[in-house]
Amino acid sequence: MRSIIISICLFIFIIGCNETVLKSELIIINCKFSLDDHLFSGKYKLQRGERLFIGVVKNGKLKKEELFLNNTLIMKKKFSNCEDGYQTIYNRDGKIVSEGSFTSNKRKGLWKNYLKDSIYFVEY
Repeated sequence: MRSIIISICLFIFIIGCNETVLKSELIIINCKFSLDDHLFSGKYKLQRGERLFIGVVKNGKLKKEELFLNNTLIMKKKFSNCEDGYQTIYNRDGKIVSEGSFTSNKRKGLWKNYLKDSIYFVEY
C-alpha cells in the first residue's frame, strides 16, 4: 500500500514539473522550438477562439499536438519528424472519424475512414 501511494505521489510530481508556456513565447527556427536561447522541453498552448491547441515538445522537437474544440478533443497528431507523423480525427462524441499518416500537413498513404459500422480506406 505504501509503495502505491509513493508511486502516485511521484507520478503527480513528475507531471506537475512539466512547463507549459504560450506558443507565442517560443521561437521556432528550422522546426526547433526554443525558449530563452535553450531548446524547449514541455508543453505549449495556443488559444484561437473556441479552439485550443496543446503541444508537447522534447529537446526542441515537436512530439505531439492535440486540438480541442469547446473542451472536446477533435484531433491528435504524433510527429515522427518536423512535418511528418500520424493524425487521428475524432467527432464530438470522442469516436474516431479518420486516421492516417501526413506530411507537410497533407494526408499521405492509406487513410482509414470510419462511417457507422464500416471502415473505408482511401489512398492519398
